[in-house]
Amino acid sequence: INGCTEIVTNGVNGFIVPVKNSEALTVEMKRLYEDERLRKELTLKSRSLMTDNYERKVFWRILLKEYKELQAESKHD
Repeated sequence: INGCTEIVTNGVNGFIVPVKNSEALTVEMKRLYEDERLRKELTLKSRSLMTDNYERKVFWRILLKEYKELQAESKHD
């Protein structure tokens, strides 16, 4: 799925399995189902990644900076 490799770090906050490899997918799903500690660990790391990098405030701050830079460039033209 597009975007997964930017968000998921294999074994850190999720698992990347080869395309169309149902056996690998089954192994990782079973692993998550059976290991509550691992599930919680991956969940916490994923949440941290999302709030640190994709929280609305962060996004809007980056977008505002970009607009200000574009505005400054257009004043020099």
